[in-house]
Order: sequence, then structure tokens, then C-alpha cells
Amino acid sequence: MRTRHLSACVFSVGFSFLGLVAEAAEPEVTAISTETAAEAVEAVVAVPNAVVLTSAVSVAEVEPWINSRMPRKARAKLEAAFDLALQRVREVPECGDLFRELGADGVEMLETALYFPIGSPTKEVEMCGTADAFTYVGDAPTFLCRKFYRLSDERAAMVVVHEALHHAGLTEWPSDPDGMKSIAINRMVSESCGF
Repeated sequence: MRTRHLSACVFSVGFSFLGLVAEAAEPEVTAISTETAAEAVEAVVAVPNAVVLTSAVSVAEVEPWINSRMPRKARAKLEAAFDLALQRVREVPECGDLFRELGADGVEMLETALYFPIGSPTKEVEMCGTADAFTYVGDAPTFLCRKFYRLSDERAAMVVVHEALHHAGLTEWPSDPDGMKSIAINRMVSESCGF
């Protein structure tokens, strides 16, 4: 679900606007569609005899796309990890910089990632080894290994950022002889994002 929110706090006695009824010293907050956000801000600010605080912050609700076959425990772990990863990318400048250095937007990389369960035991043996997930460089699909759900939320969030960096184009040794090793990427993400 992706929505844009506009919050408007209105302090006035008996004032009604867009379905809001504000009482003195009891502000209410509402969400309205992006299409009407500009008109709402103009209309709210133009209200006479009211003290108005507006915030036209356009914050997108970003939720991970998770394949319907994802096991319940892995889904729950991914949702918690995704929220933490998104928070760090948005709020910790050094974390967002990891993506900017690749010419990408971290929030967009997280938003456009596609999360799948590993699938078969053969693929698990072939691709996971010591990894918790894998992503082909430049591709949106991220495949979660079966042990992903056992990670702490912090470790899982670090993995989500690590894989999003591959989505953004970060290469890794050995497929790129000049690329960083996985452990070095993990260290970089942990230090930059505070995991």
C-alpha cells in the first residue's frame, strides 16, 4: 500500500474542514490524497480566525513486495528487517550515502526490491552456503535463504541493505575480481547504517 500523507493540525473552536472537527487545544491529524494536498494546504492556511500548523511532508509508505510463497516466519522477519533498514536509509546520512555513491536512491532500491523464498533444497545448497540471501547485481529479485528468519532484526536489516546495494549495482567478489568480499560489504553496511 503506497499513500502520501499530508498532516494538518488545526487549532480553532468549532472549525470544520475536510471532515475534521477541531476543538480548541485538541488538534487532529488526517491523511488526504496527493491530488488534493496542495489545495488542502492553501485552503487550511487561508482559514480566518484559526491558528494553523501545516506540514506538507510527502512521506511515502513503503512496504516490501514479498512473494506469496514466503514462509510465515521468514515473512515476519523480513517485514521487521525491512522497516528497520528503511528507517536507517532515510535517517542515517552515511547509510543513504552508500546508495548515492552508486548513483541510486536507497529508498527506491528498497521499494523496488522483490523478495522470494529460496525455493528448492538444490538452490539452497547451490546459492546460500554461508549467505543469508542473494541478489544478482542490478536485479530487483532478492532470494532469502531458509535460515534468514533465525537472524536478529538488526542482522536481517543489515542483510536487506546489503542486498539492496547489489540491486543498485554494487558488485561482489568473486564474480567481480575487483569487488569487495561479502564480509567487507557487511562491515561497511553495519558501520554506515549503525547495525
